[in-house]
Amino acid sequence: MDAAFSACRGLPALPTCTRSRHSTDRQDFEALADKFDFSRFRSLCDVGGATGLLCIEVAKKHPHIECITLDLSPVEPVAKKHITAAGLADGRRVEAHRRPFLADLRICEPALNRVC
Repeated sequence: MDAAFSACRGLPALPTCTRSRHSTDRQDFEALADKFDFSRFRSLCDVGGATGLLCIEVAKKHPHIECITLDLSPVEPVAKKHITAAGLADGRRVEAHRRPFLADLRICEPALNRVC
């Protein structure tokens, strides 16, 4: 487990948190994919992409775009599951990767999850 993720122990359980965000974000991401002109872009990177939903919706509407969703290590399998369910797990159009975003931050008050 990434050191950064262990610093977030006080947050809601990961599966519940990502599942609820996936449901509430869908309409917004569908609207963005419909209304934003992605024609001049070849790639998209969603940092903190959780379930990969933004990349999924953009890739479904814009087949020319390659998307990468980045999040903490424990979230990567969740994103891969959703990418596979969307039929986009061919390894070319949408990929999920893990990154320890906060690994270099010094946690000054671990009990409060405060970052200095």
